[in-house]
Formats: sequence, structure tokens, C-alpha cells
Amino acid sequence: MKLANAFSLLTDLRIAVQVAIVPTLTSILRNPTLLFRPYELSRVFMANVWAVFGDGVDTGGKEVKEGLITPNAYGVVLDIGAGHGHTVRYLDRARVGHYVALEPNELMHQHIRAQANAAGYHESDGMWPAGKYVPQTREEPEDSVGSWVKGQMPVEDEDILVYVTVGTTHIPRPEDWPVMPVEHLTVSFKPNSFFKANPSMDVPGTKDPLSVNAFGPNAEGQACCK
Repeated sequence: MKLANAFSLLTDLRIAVQVAIVPTLTSILRNPTLLFRPYELSRVFMANVWAVFGDGVDTGGKEVKEGLITPNAYGVVLDIGAGHGHTVRYLDRARVGHYVALEPNELMHQHIRAQANAAGYHESDGMWPAGKYVPQTREEPEDSVGSWVKGQMPVEDEDILVYVTVGTTHIPRPEDWPVMPVEHLTVSFKPNSFFKANPSMDVPGTKDPLSVNAFGPNAEGQACCK
């Protein structure tokens, strides 16, 4: 069985080379400097391989993905090594509000955008809460959290997405060399006009049998606590 798997892998590798070698050579003829940039050349080769094998690999794992991804994915999904973005096909748009794909090969990004757009996800869907170019922005950007909250979307029994924008001002010090210390940021969430009163008022109190009233009528000189 292991020998059969090894031969199958060699067959797949041979087919991959066959289907990708011609378009890769074409890219080299158009840009000969790729020969001196092996990393870029490998990205071109893998993009050509995935253009042929991507759909087939996805189809082969479709049953597993439907049982694993669709019922469990919700909120914000981060797809690391997204390839052509086939994972987005298995997301429930009603449960997953945002899809974020990380793919180092830029030649595959157009395919990811196409898959995401077809599934109802777009780059303008709440990606930049403070605007895409914060330092160069004087007015509130049109595509920012200010305009998003005007939609008056329902929040009851819904997953709430909270945007936290923080930053630190780094003043160089001799102690930063050779390794700069960590800058710690703390974020706390406190309700404001969410409850009518302190919600802990509804928590039943606990009675400690070892604690007695030191100042009440039944104190009899006993200490507050034993």
C-alpha cells in the first residue's frame, strides 16, 4: 500500500511538472530576470500548478470540508495558506461575517478575490474601521466604522464584532538595544447604559458560618472573623 502511494505521488509530481513547465518557461521568456530570483520563479511555478490542480484537490476533500468547516465556522474566519480561496465555498454567510485570506503568493490573490466575491465577501466589508489610510485622513472616511454603525443592524442573539484601534509612541532609548522590550497594551470592556443597575445585585449572597457580627446585638465580644 505504501509503495502504491509512493508511485501515486510520483505520478502526480510528473503531471504537475508537465502542466506547469510550459507556462513557467513562457514567463521566463517574458521576464528573464526570474532566473536570478528563484523565490519568485517558484511562486510562478506553483501558481501554474495550482491553476490546474486547485479545483481537483478541493473536490477530493469536499465531503470532509462540508462536515468540518460549514457547521463549525462562525464570526471571522482566517484562512492561512488560502491558495485559490476554495475554503470560502464552505462558509455559511449567515454565520460568518468576515473572511480573511492569507496567501504569500500574490499570483493567487486574483483567484481568492473571485472566490470570495462569489460567496458574498468583499474587501470593503468592514475591513478598515478607521479608514484605509489613517495618517493621511482628515475627515471621517466614507468606508469606516462611522458609516457602518448607521446601518442599525440587529444585535440581539447575534455575534458582535468589536473594533479596537490602539497604538504606541515609541521613544528610542539606549535600553532598546540590542533587543527592544515589549510594549504592553491593556484593553478593558465596561458596560455603559447596558444594564439598569449593577448586574451583581442579582447574585445571591453567601453565608460564611465562621464569620460573626462584631458590632451587632449578638456580638458578645466575639471577633469579627474566626
